[in-house]
Amino acid sequence: MHTLPEISIDWNENVVWAGPVEWDRTFEYDFRGREGVNSLGFKLINKQPNDTVMENEKIIADKAVIVENITIENFSFDSFQHQIRYKHNGETKQGNYICWNNVRWELPIELPVFTWIHKLESLGWIYGDTI
Repeated sequence: MHTLPEISIDWNENVVWAGPVEWDRTFEYDFRGREGVNSLGFKLINKQPNDTVMENEKIIADKAVIVENITIENFSFDSFQHQIRYKHNGETKQGNYICWNNVRWELPIELPVFTWIHKLESLGWIYGDTI
């Protein structure tokens, strides 16, 4: 019997929420970060081998969570969820389809966040920026 996917959400690897996710769910947090790189993490924590259903070597059903939107400081850009990454077989890969059990997907966020967003979105020159 298949159960709802359970995930954990963390900030700098400190879990802030864990539990089952049913359909669309919105989470809202106010985090304090340190200057430099911080990370928002996601982990699927209850996937079993029979939760991936295959037919003719193709996945027809899978237990997973998709991060569809991330809003930071009231900014919502598609690039945020497309910066989510995880390590697999020694390689870093990107994706917002959280489907590997107990593998931490993370969105690295650099503070100050407005500078990070400016660079990520290629919004142009920043006064005093040397990059």
